[in-house]
Amino acid sequence: MPAIVKKLQSLALAGDVQAARTLMERALPALRPESTVVLLPEVAAAATATEQAALIVKAVARGELPADVASQLLAGLGQAARIAEIDELARRIAALEQRGTE
Repeated sequence: MPAIVKKLQSLALAGDVQAARTLMERALPALRPESTVVLLPEVAAAATATEQAALIVKAVARGELPADVASQLLAGLGQAARIAEIDELARRIAALEQRGTE
């Protein structure tokens, strides 16, 4: 196996792009995004999801938060809002059913 790697290395150094690509793909680990801890207490303290979203966008505009992290936060915020809507609908349906049985 080391002989193959040495051959690929010599080909890559000689300008063989395919050999260089093969070496890079096999020898180096793939770059993966790392999780980032983000502390935004003002977002947590906001009264509504709309206010939270606005604060996240402002943090990006001020350069305090990377856009990809903001996108993930906004997606999570949207999912949480949908869950809250489902809970609210379930509560309302239960209240209507309760009134119907009285």
